[in-house]
Formats: sequence, structure tokens, C-alpha cells
Amino acid sequence: MIWGGCTQNMNVQAAENGDRPNRAAYSKGYQLDGFTLQSVGRIEAVDARELDFTHDKTGAKVIFLLNDDPEKTFTTIFQTAPTDNTGKLHVLEHAESAASEKYPGRDVFFAADSGCYLTFLNATTFDNATNYLAASLDEDQLETMADFYMDCAFHSAILTEPNYFKSEAWRYELADADAPLTRTGVVYNEMKGVYGDIDSAAYADMKKTLFPDTAMQYDAGGRPQDIVKLQYSDLISFYQQCYQPSNSTTLMYGDVNVDRFLKLFDSYFRDYDNTGTASGGIQTQQPFACCREADFDFPADGEAEDTGSEIIYAAAVPESLGFVNESALQMAVAVLADPSSILMQALNKSGIGTDYSVESDYIGPQLVCTFTAENADASRKEEFRKIVMDSVQQAASQGLSRSLLQNVYTTDQMTEKLTRNAADVGINMGNALTYAVNCNRPELLDPGIYYTRAYQQAQSGLCEQLLQSQILDNTLACLITENPKKGLQEAAAKAEEKELAQIKASMTPQEISSLVKETAEFAAWNDQGVPESTMKKLQVVDAKTVQAQVPQYRENGRIQDGVTILTADAGKEDVAKCRYLINLSALSEEEMQKLSLYCGLSGRATTLHSQDEMSELTGRNLYDGSVSVQPYRIGDTAAPWLEISYYAADGKAQAAAQTALETAFLTDMTDTDNLSQLGMDIENAVSDLKDAENLYNVGGTAVYADSDDTCRLYDELNGVRWYRFLDSYAAIFRKDPAAAAAEMAEIRDKIKHSQNAAILVAGNGADTENVSQTMLEQLQAVTGGNEGSVAENAAGSLAGATEKKIAVDQKIADSAGDFAQTIGFQVNSDSSYVVCGYNAAGTGTTRDNAVMKVATAILGDQYMMPAFRYGEGAYGASAGSTITGKISESLYRAPSGRTFLQSLKTLPDVLADTTLTADQMNSYKLSAISDAVTPAGNLNDAMQQMIYGMRGITVPFQQEYVSDLRQVTDSDVRGAADRLRDAISKSTVWVIGPASEISGSKTEFDQVIDVR
Repeated sequence: MIWGGCTQNMNVQAAENGDRPNRAAYSKGYQLDGFTLQSVGRIEAVDARELDFTHDKTGAKVIFLLNDDPEKTFTTIFQTAPTDNTGKLHVLEHAESAASEKYPGRDVFFAADSGCYLTFLNATTFDNATNYLAASLDEDQLETMADFYMDCAFHSAILTEPNYFKSEAWRYELADADAPLTRTGVVYNEMKGVYGDIDSAAYADMKKTLFPDTAMQYDAGGRPQDIVKLQYSDLISFYQQCYQPSNSTTLMYGDVNVDRFLKLFDSYFRDYDNTGTASGGIQTQQPFACCREADFDFPADGEAEDTGSEIIYAAAVPESLGFVNESALQMAVAVLADPSSILMQALNKSGIGTDYSVESDYIGPQLVCTFTAENADASRKEEFRKIVMDSVQQAASQGLSRSLLQNVYTTDQMTEKLTRNAADVGINMGNALTYAVNCNRPELLDPGIYYTRAYQQAQSGLCEQLLQSQILDNTLACLITENPKKGLQEAAAKAEEKELAQIKASMTPQEISSLVKETAEFAAWNDQGVPESTMKKLQVVDAKTVQAQVPQYRENGRIQDGVTILTADAGKEDVAKCRYLINLSALSEEEMQKLSLYCGLSGRATTLHSQDEMSELTGRNLYDGSVSVQPYRIGDTAAPWLEISYYAADGKAQAAAQTALETAFLTDMTDTDNLSQLGMDIENAVSDLKDAENLYNVGGTAVYADSDDTCRLYDELNGVRWYRFLDSYAAIFRKDPAAAAAEMAEIRDKIKHSQNAAILVAGNGADTENVSQTMLEQLQAVTGGNEGSVAENAAGSLAGATEKKIAVDQKIADSAGDFAQTIGFQVNSDSSYVVCGYNAAGTGTTRDNAVMKVATAILGDQYMMPAFRYGEGAYGASAGSTITGKISESLYRAPSGRTFLQSLKTLPDVLADTTLTADQMNSYKLSAISDAVTPAGNLNDAMQQMIYGMRGITVPFQQEYVSDLRQVTDSDVRGAADRLRDAISKSTVWVIGPASEISGSKTEFDQVIDVR
């Protein structure tokens, strides 16, 4: 690599790869378009050649990772060290990429995202760096987005238009002289939402305590109370300092033309000089005389239920140990994080909290090991630290488990092996490079060889030595508590209201008049869109002709001994993605929910093996293993299924299947540690469902519950019905955990059968047949065949599975014909969220669903984003539709959800009045097509193809949907208004927000649920 030494120099011959310009012979010293090639190497994890170029004039770094991946990716990275908590990095990430000199408009970024042939578009603020990423299946489109990002980086519209600052950072608003003064802004509101989460607040306060003398003490995203101190001039100064070619690193990934992109980059870089990096190197925090301690108050709602604190003990490596040693320390920490470790067993028995985590990660240039107790008793923080230190001391003196250490290494190797079997591989590599820049560890782009060296040296005691020196003997450490304080949330809101009132009272009539005028002028500017001329520059391919094919894999299927077996040939990987499905139609709703809780214990002590032995087995034989209850639709039938999912490495099919089935069916429900863990799992599940963002994610599917039986099952497992079950069951379990656990074991045994099951395998050609046969044999061995099972009698074979009918527990009141139902959730949060959804599946053709896909994209881009992100400072507002007819609208991290709730009723009228040019329609169709054909990795795509096939959604069906997307017209879009009106009238809406949002508007809700 350019600033490291991760790759070996080598010559690459043109004969390897044909005649494309980027397939020329490259060797060190090669010069092209103002760049010099510094090194040539290889990244095995993504099967790519690495070309590391430096721009001769500026020193800018450009890296190419060349392989045959059709999803091509661009990433550009700038070092942006924070100097305070005003969130300059974060605000620039938003404002700098909104528009540029060459690409003017209100927010070109989002116009491109919703109107171009892109598979990914985003930007991210790291502790010490900011990146901008784009991916496409079309090289012309990617070049255009690279040009857009480069123009934004060096000719941003923020330089001449302060309104971008007002929009993304913060601003005062005054509608008229008599109105109250308010304060809003996208980043300001986003970070209020972030700091409404105790985990985020605790992490930020831990950083502040651990790094008091370096830039890492600051929150790169910004603290809300400090964001309002940021001034436009400060932002411009920071922009001019950081956004220089010499302060940049750019990555191109996939099957891209080297010469083409180097010419583009040189056209921007050559106007600059080499000014060096903006940060000049991040200072490291020096050790303290002793561990620092601090307690922080977390603002909680006055009516919130009593919840525990968060305790964090953190130790930072004072100076670089070298990447091999740091990798070994991370391996040691990963062993401590295993459920069977001395540390985790001691913490679980302590009862200090209900959940514990042990992690290691870089914060800036320093590796930090953190030990966390959630929902904890803050008065026991010293006891928590003692347990941590005593356990680490025991591990350091007696030695870490060699089997667990091997499992950690095996997991690392499997992660690298499966790097290309993922969505957005190039984006992941871009983020990996950003992470490398962020913490000055170039090895992170290709860490595999270093992990191997670390593991080899760990055999002679390296991990234990590092635990002693970097945790036990290290005074660069802190112990903090984050403590919920009831009423602080209301007090903060009242203080802000009082502050704003005082500011207004201090203003002269002329200043008030000026602010009213400024507010109106901003609103007028805010309403402008993206000029058609800009969209024409961005729109470089045509929806009618662009290459867009749904990936297709060769499948085989058979029924053997009553088990349906499906396999798919997913290419050359020597790893198989495996899945067992066991039908649960015989279970009642409550039994299914209890079984779902039982699944949380998968991988713990069984009737055959202790917890230590199971940790060793799962780590050795399984990768990414899970056991859960999931709703599946087989044809027209929806039913709950036990899903056992894992990856099996080549040659481990039998051991993997044995271990996976043991975790699912043989968990020891009499084991004391298992009972203790189950109790904590239940308490944590109840706590999770009180979190605003968790509810938002759950609501994404649960809102369809009354219009789709699959989603109704999801609601039972994740939504309101699940919350009600947990809330009541927690008390039952506390009273008699042994009896509750015994009942779960009975339910599990009730469904332990090999009939009416399915086995799905995606893998390498003929090997999939061998793997599936082994899986069948192991299933029969564990279940004993059990041909007379209750489930078989209830549902028969997989193909004839009967639909599970679920009675509605209450009649949903009709809310004046507006929505089928509206549910309000009062949460302990400063932000509001809204999710609205209806499943129109079965009411239209693929053509109807294609039209709705385009129509909702238009609504999101032309109505929701301007009204709610730009107008009200929400982080996000969107509308969408799927291939199967699910229609949704959502609001994310907003100061209020009420306006959005009312606006939902007007969407059909907005759609009916839509008029678009041919170029605009082409843009929205391109975006929709790219969503439909975005690859997710061979094994993932092949598994999804089989699951789709069980639902009757074949590859030809998907390809027909893509074809229908190409044909959508603006007349079709207007004609979809009635269908949307019907869908909205049948929709369920979740509104999640603080009590001021929900309790103050109870007449708008059919149900109000207080989860504080």
C-alpha cells in the first residue's frame, strides 16, 4: 500500500487479462496522467490486483483494486480530525456533498441517489476521517458520480451558499413576529436522536474521559449543545484546510478502466499544491497516574420506568505495538468475550447488570479494550472492575483456552474467505480503507496475513503477555457510569424553550423583522429542486437499454424421506451456506413465542456438552450460526418455521450439521447458567423494545401485520404482540424459572422431527449434493426420524403446508377512514419516528408493483425529502414499494412526527398531480432497476433465489418486474394515485416519539402504548 508496506512489488503482464486499457503491464515507477505507480500487489480476500498510485504534484493517493466484480465502486477519503464538539466533520459530510459548482441544485446528492443507476451512494463520518462512496453496475455512471464527488470536494456549493450550512448544521426560525423562536437543522436533530440512546451517550462520555488531551475526546458527529456554537465561517475554514488532494486517499474497486479514472482525478488535483495532511498526525493520549473515574447523568423522561445504568471500563494501548501485536491483543479480548470464558461466566453470575460485552477497536490511532455492563447497578462499579481485572489476571497467569483462541482465528479466516460473498463488496473495501486511514493502520485493508502471524505467535504466550501489559499494568484506563436521571429530559426541553424565549426577548424589533424575513427567504431557497440541466449531467444511461439482469443459479430439488431438499450451484467458494427449516404450524402463538426465547440459548450448554465444550465446537465447526423462529411463505401459505442457519467450510459438513442441530434441539434447560442467561435475555428483550430506533425497525414489518399473514407472524415474534407477551412473561419467569424452562423444553421436543422439514444449501457445484445428504442424515439421527410427529400430522409435507390462521386479538377501530389503525408509542427519546405500511400483494400484477415502485420513489424525492428533511430538519423521510407489493412511508429522527402523519393522507393527491419530463422518468426508473438487480454475493443470492422460489417468485418473474420497470410512464404514475389511496386507507401507522408528541395527541391514535 502507498503509506504502508502491505503488498509486494510485482510485474503484471498484459497477456493475463486481454486488451482493456487497465490491463496494461504495470510495474513500480509506471507513469500515467500525472500519477506514478508506487507498488503493485494483490488482495487475496477479494481476488484483486492492487495498484498504488501517487499524484506527482499533490501527493494524493489513489488505489485500484482490480478484479472481475461487475459492481464497480468509488471511494474518496479525507482526514478530518475534530477540534471540538461542534460536529464540523459531520456537517461537512452533509453540506459539502449537497451540490457543487458543476452540479448545482438544492441537494444533488439525494437526487442522484433516487434518480441514477447506482447500487450504493452514501457518506460516513469517522472519528478522524470522512468518506464518500458510490457503486454502480455501469462504469459510465460510476465515472459521473466520481466526477460529482470530486467537484463537491474541491468546488463545493457551501463556499458561496450559507443556506447549506443553515440546512444541515442549525438555524433559528421565526415564522412571524408573534411566533416562538425555534431552532432546527438536520445534523442538530440527528445528534439529539443519537444522544437519546444511553449506549451512544455512554460511549461518547467514555471517549471524553479516556482521551482528555487528544482530538479523540471529541464527538466527530457533534454534541447538540455544541453544534449550535458552530458558525458558517468556522465550517468554511475547516473545509479549506481538510479538502485538499494531498489530504485525500481514493479507492477504485472492480472491473474499472485505470486510465479513464486517473485522467478524471488529475483534472481536479493538478490545480493544487502539496499541502500535506490536514491533521499532521493525531496525537496519542499518554498514560495517567491511575485509572480515571467519572459519573454522568443521562436525561430520562420523568415518567420512564426505572432502568439501570451503563458501566464501562476501558483501557487504551498507549502507543503502537505494531499490527501483529495489536491483532494478538484483539484475539485475546475476543476469547474473553466468549460466553464460556472465565470473565463472562463471572459477570453473568454477579448480577451487576443484565447484559455484558467485551470488545476491542481503534479509536483514532489507539486500540481500546472495553468491558461493558448494561442495565447495571452503578453502585457496584468497583465490583465490576474487580471482576474484570481478576478474570483477566487469571487468564494472563493460567493461560487462555487454546481451543477458544483457535476458534477466534478460524472465525477470522472464514470472514476473509467470505469477503466476496457479501453485498457491496467494494463499499466494504472502501470502508476498510477509511478505517485504515482513520486509525493510521494501512494493514487493515488486507489484515489476513497479520492475523496469521499473530495466531502463530500466540502459541508461545503473546496474548497473555499483552493482557498483562495492556490491561492489567496499564494506567491509560477509565471507569465511567452513565446514569438515567428522571425528569432531565423535560428539564432540558424546558431550558431550551426558556433560552430561545430569552434570545427572542433580547432582540430588537428590527432584528425580529430581519429574522422573519430570513426565515421566509430560507424557506423559498429550501423549496428549490435540482435543475434539469444538472440531472442530465448525472443521467448517463438509459433505462430502456441499460444492462440489468437478475442473478440466476442452477438449482436442484428433491423430496427424500419426507424432507424437501433444495440446492443451488453458487460458484467456486469452498464454503456452503446451509439452512434447516422445521415447520412449527402445530404450535400456538404463545408456544411459538416461548420457543423463540429458547432459541436465544443456542450455542450454550447442551445435554451432551458443557458450555466450554459447546463454545469450542461452535467456533470450530460453524460460522455465523443462528437458530431462530421465522415466518416463511411457501406458495400461498404462511407459517412459522424454526430456522437453523450457518456456513460450513469445505470438509466440515458433518461436524457442522451435528453442532448446529445440537444447539437447536439439545440445549440443557436444567443447567443453572442457562437459566440465568435466559432470565437476562428476557429482561434485555423487554428493554430493547423500549428503544425508539428498535421500535422503528420492528415497525418496518409489523405495520403490514393486518394485511399479510407472514407479517402477522412477524408481529407475534417482534412487534406489539411480542412486546405484550414479553411484558407478561418476564414476571412468570422470575417467579419460577425452572418450570418455565421445562415448558420450553417440552415445546422444543414437540417440534423435533424430520418430516415436513426443508434443507437448503448454496455452494460449490456437486458438493452441494454431498452437503445436503449429510445434513439430512444428521437431521434424522438427532430427531430419530420421528415420522409420527405432531407437526407432520398438522401440516403434512412442505409442499402442502397449511396456512396458520391467527385470530385478531381485538377489533381495530376505524379512524375516520384515514388509516386502518394508528398506534402511538411513548418512548424515552427526543426524536420522533413514523412508519406507515400496507401490503398490496395479490391486488396487482408485476406491472402494478413496478409502477408503484417508481411512484413511491418520486414521492420520496420530490415531496417527502423537501418537506421533512429540508423543511423540518428530519434525518430522513422516504416512501417505497417492493416487488411483492408492500407499500411504505417512513420518517426517521425528526423533531416531530405530527405533520408527517397528516401529510400521509395527501400523498395520493400529490401523486395524481405529478408531471415529469422523459429525463426525470428515466432517472427514477434507473434507480428502481438498480435496486432490483443489486448483487448480494453468490451464496446469499443463491439462497435468496431458493427462498423466493418457494414463494413462487421465480427468476423469470423478477426479470419480468425489471422489464416492467423499464416501461413505466408518468401517466402510469398518476394513475397509481387511487391504488395508493386505497392502500393508505388500509394502512397501519406507528408513531414513535416522546410523551409530548404522543400523549398530547391521543385523539389521533387508536392505541397509545407507553413503553418508557
